Amino acid sequence: MYKNEIIEIFGEVGKVELKCSTRQNGKSRNFKLYIGKVKVAKWCLVEMPGCCAICVYTGAEVKPAYRNKGIGTNINDLACAIARTDNYTIMMATDITSNAPQQKIFSSGSWEELQKFINVKTNNQVGVYIVYL
Repeated sequence: MYKNEIIEIFGEVGKVELKCSTRQNGKSRNFKLYIGKVKVAKWCLVEMPGCCAICVYTGAEVKPAYRNKGIGTNINDLACAIARTDNYTIMMATDITSNAPQQKIFSSGSWEELQKFINVKTNNQVGVYIVYL
């Protein structure tokens, strides 16, 4: 699944495996990225309720031992490639603005910050971001 996208982002496929599970009638997919037999990252792509043009990118996480190696940027690029292949127009994400590694990815790519606000439930500042696919 998504072999061409994996090759484009990671190069050699032999060491990299992407596993995907689908929920909610195909509208939500959980991805797990393995290098060898080790799960190094995960994320989820969800079709926005009420708008089939927007894919929500959520739950992205790189295991601590694999951080600062470019994997976060790679899974971001892979998520965009998958959403593009699946014919979405826009990918949207939110994140707390204090998450420096994710903010670096959002600011260095083609992501556009739409809005910042304070989450009244957590008191965190949250950014809303989109990327045109």
